[in-house]
Parts: sequence; structure tokens; C-alpha cells
Amino acid sequence: MDINFEDAVTILEIGIPALLQDFKDSLITVEELASEVVVVVKIFGRKILDFLSVDTLVGLLSGLLGVMPVEFFEGLRLALGPPPDGVAG
Repeated sequence: MDINFEDAVTILEIGIPALLQDFKDSLITVEELASEVVVVVKIFGRKILDFLSVDTLVGLLSGLLGVMPVEFFEGLRLALGPPPDGVAG
């Protein structure tokens, strides 16, 4: 898919929140949501954080992490190691 920067900004500011709402309303699948996010991340990289609201970021993370297999979290836990002293784990 070929997309220019201006279109990507529109997708970030309007489209991604709308897609997230569609996902919450079960109008699209997590695969469709992830596919759209991948396209925009390829264009923006880390700059995506400059354009998305915190609410949208939290929604995306909770939506995408909510469907990850248990093995993903087990691998993440192993990669991160034990929590520091005084932090519940």
C-alpha cells in the first residue's frame, strides 16, 4: 500500500481512533486493526507517539495485548526477568 505523509497524519488523528472504536464495537477484527496500525507505524516509526492521544495509545495497547497468546506474555516475562526489589510481580 502506498500512502503519503499527509494521509498518514489524517489516519493517525482521525482514522486510528475510529478504527479503535470499530474494534471495541466488534465491527472489525483485531487482525484488521493491527494491519492498519502496521501501515501507519511503517510510515511514522516512533513519531507515531507525537500524533496519537494517550487514550488512543492505551486503547490500542489494551486491544492488541488482550488477544495475544499466553506464550507471548510468558516470553515477555522471561525476557524482562524478575521485578526489582519492592515491586510486586
